[in-house]
Amino acid sequence: MTLWKIIAKNELKLRTNKFRNHRVLFFIILYSFLILWAFVLVPILFDLFMPTFVESIPQINLAVALIIEYVMMAVFLSVFIYPLNSIYRKTEIGFKEIILASPATAGDIFIGEFIGRLPIFLGGILVFTPIIIGLLNPIFNLNVIQSIIIYGCISGLIIFAALLGSIVAAWLEHKIAKSERARDLGKILLFLLSIAMVAIIYTLQFLFDFLINNPQLRNWLIFYPSLWFSNVILYFIDPNLLSRYILDIWSSVTLIFVIPLVILLIAYKKADSFFTIEGGIEKISTTIKRENKFYFLIRKSTGHKWEGLIITQIKEFLRRRESIM
Repeated sequence: MTLWKIIAKNELKLRTNKFRNHRVLFFIILYSFLILWAFVLVPILFDLFMPTFVESIPQINLAVALIIEYVMMAVFLSVFIYPLNSIYRKTEIGFKEIILASPATAGDIFIGEFIGRLPIFLGGILVFTPIIIGLLNPIFNLNVIQSIIIYGCISGLIIFAALLGSIVAAWLEHKIAKSERARDLGKILLFLLSIAMVAIIYTLQFLFDFLINNPQLRNWLIFYPSLWFSNVILYFIDPNLLSRYILDIWSSVTLIFVIPLVILLIAYKKADSFFTIEGGIEKISTTIKRENKFYFLIRKSTGHKWEGLIITQIKEFLRRRESIM
């Protein structure tokens, strides 16, 4: 199996460690509820009040474009912030020892850990996308194709935001992991960055009001990634909603496929320049001056190529109380 696939499986196991004895059952129950929410509960809920709400505001379809753009801007920033929360996570000893002892490259580890977190974002997609469809359906009477396109665009938006957030988080950890002073300054910087992101999300509300009165200024935001995805949604809902903007449908489709793919490939090839795993070990590990005789014999009886990995596996096994029990 490719190394990044193995790392992705391990990352998923770590994320669901609390349910390790019933992991399959946990996913079955979780996604069964999410599917029930997406395709049964949300349509019933929105059918109760949305038709009346739409009838009470005859001109609501004129503001739909800006509403979708505002919501997707906020979602993009929220998902972008999420990976930053893991920079200073408290990691148990041995969290990445096996990875360090393996021949995996920095690119394999970064991509593996990113893909291992995708089930979390899939849950967010199944929670958020039905709400958008429930809001739009009474206005435009969406068909199956339009619903699939909305699911695809929001999925791409969330995954792309998570990718960018993971790269920024890895770069910050790479820069501040080597020095205690840098880590302290980094904590302050991360705190200020989180406050700034929240402030930006609330500022979008005032931007929304401003763009309603000055829609032509929206073209200045064409390089904001969420607008590429919202353009595709707007076009397939009603092409006229996109007619007054600089970016047409083909430009938007090109951007949402090419830019994320290029960034993903660059991140995989150049991960050594922004991704580190030694820093996390430095924060939590201690140096053993004299090796235990048992591990000394194991080291001598195995080849030089495999001694590190074998000893790490034995230590990991002996540390786990449930394994001994």
